[in-house]
Amino acid sequence: MPDNVSNRLDRERLFHDRQAADRQSCPRFSEELARPDSWYLDHASWIRFAVQSLGNVESKTVLDWGCGHGMAACLLAARGAKVLATDVSAGYCREVRLRAGIHQVAIRTVQADAVRLPLPDASIDAIWGHAILHHLPFDTAMRELRRVLKPHGRLVLSDPFEGGFAVRWARMASGWWNGHQTTDEQPITWHVLNAIKEYFPEVMATFWDIPGVYSGQLSGCWPDNMRWNHSLARYVVISNHALV
Repeated sequence: MPDNVSNRLDRERLFHDRQAADRQSCPRFSEELARPDSWYLDHASWIRFAVQSLGNVESKTVLDWGCGHGMAACLLAARGAKVLATDVSAGYCREVRLRAGIHQVAIRTVQADAVRLPLPDASIDAIWGHAILHHLPFDTAMRELRRVLKPHGRLVLSDPFEGGFAVRWARMASGWWNGHQTTDEQPITWHVLNAIKEYFPEVMATFWDIPGVYSGQLSGCWPDNMRWNHSLARYVVISNHALV
């Protein structure tokens, strides 16, 4: 990434615009746009669970926070939600509009910094965020989510978890981060999970996948039942309501 890209927002925008451009130049991009909701729900072990944790979204205003390719936005719109999809990348916002057209759903897209949303206070019924929190300055991001979410609104986030040594070693050994990571992002830590409770005191979390060993939800639910194997998890799903 060029040295003159000096601030977080510009670095993230450039990285994700390039990522979106690479996707859209793929010869099979049209097939990608047409993927059914079932593919998205089952492409990773935690997605169906996380979507179910949003509850009934029919007629609700739902923010797809950091929408990326827009598969979640289309799925939620198909379930009757009034979806606002925001992303720092103009390229990804374009992909969401293309995908919405193919799936014949209505989605409003807004290119925006995730920590400075052009939204009124308490204007959103539910927030969906997949693989976005770990890109952002944590405290600023959580304050912004609390600002735009209605009282008793629902928040569901899923993000890479730092885990223990096994997860960090597996990521380094596989070279997974190479080309997939911006200079600003950091996986979610135990410290961050505890700090989220300052903004959403009722938050709960479930832990998913041990690299190379196990795929699926690990036992227990933090903070009710913290288990040793949670520190081995690859992903964490965070909700301010009871998890399904």
